[in-house]
Amino acid sequence: MKTGTLLAMVCLSFPLLAHADQQAPPQIHLFAGSGYSQYLENEEHIPVKSLVGLNLATGKVRKYHSGDKFLGIASPLSGFIGNGSTATEHDPHYTLVGFFGSLDFNAKEVIIKGRIVFTPDRKPIGVLLSNGKVFLC
Repeated sequence: MKTGTLLAMVCLSFPLLAHADQQAPPQIHLFAGSGYSQYLENEEHIPVKSLVGLNLATGKVRKYHSGDKFLGIASPLSGFIGNGSTATEHDPHYTLVGFFGSLDFNAKEVIIKGRIVFTPDRKPIGVLLSNGKVFLC
């Protein structure tokens, strides 16, 4: 199975179809944050909305540099958070990185062609939504 296929299955399997102005059925959970994020060890402070890359030499995240493995976008909150604890949440050596969902981003750090959003070194990362956020999937 290809990664893209798996992600498509994950995207379609979440039953998050309730509208904010309606009461959600018991099996549905509404979140203020969007998507899935994890706390990852950083090598520097990464501002919220910045692209996040994995430094392949250190195994830590940093503000994206050309040649890094693109991971996501630094986020202040998320619907689902992994690798977190009360200690990690307030530790300056960790950054909350959004991997999946609609996220705010710094438009000065990307290239946009049509609705496709790219890193500065032209790696596609997501689709520009009508609300100005990027959808990472």
